Amino acid sequence: MLKHYLRGARNVLLWKLEGLSERELRIPLTPTGTNLLGLVKHAVNTEVIYLGPTFGREWPTPDELVSPDDPDPLAGWYATEAETAAGMVDLYRRVQAFADHTIDALPLAATRHVAHWGGEEVTLHEIMVHKTADLQRHAGHVDILREQLDGSVGLRPGHSNMPDVTDWPAHAQRLAGARPATGGDRRTIRLSSVRDLSRPRSVRQNALTPSPDQPALRAAPLARSMPLSAQPHR
Repeated sequence: MLKHYLRGARNVLLWKLEGLSERELRIPLTPTGTNLLGLVKHAVNTEVIYLGPTFGREWPTPDELVSPDDPDPLAGWYATEAETAAGMVDLYRRVQAFADHTIDALPLAATRHVAHWGGEEVTLHEIMVHKTADLQRHAGHVDILREQLDGSVGLRPGHSNMPDVTDWPAHAQRLAGARPATGGDRRTIRLSSVRDLSRPRSVRQNALTPSPDQPALRAAPLARSMPLSAQPHR
């Protein structure tokens, strides 16, 4: 069952990349630079660490991963110009197989130590729960980022799990204008990110369309990509 939920989170991360260009996958969609391909790169590096060296197994081609000596603390949160989306997806699928080998070879009660947690002793069961929770959190991130890009939403392929509402902009505007029950000033909220999902993607205006005086965004990462260290977070 644990492996089932871990696999489900992995699948969401990759599914939400489908149908987008290299530029769209790299575009930063939050003030701290959160981007779709960067989240997958984070998943790649953390799964290797938690289900590789932690349990005595080394990734065979370390040059494919972010080096612990990389001077950029955010290197694990964006794809470089030399990295492609197809290459990152292929790498993540190989990492998943590598991690699954660890899971299949050991009992859930197997104990090891996590180096970047100060050598704390953990069980395989604890690491699987930790990684599943981490990936599910990032699955929520990619849900929101993908919706910002082109309005695509859904729980999984073929099943949106969304109510049958057609006028989403009107719904969002209604929520923005609601007065809290506790009173207080009503503030104007800009809903520029709420687009008319009934219009074709090709005619929507969004963050990928620069203004005449704004240079086009490069495929390479911008100044930063998440206010977190490249080391796996707890």
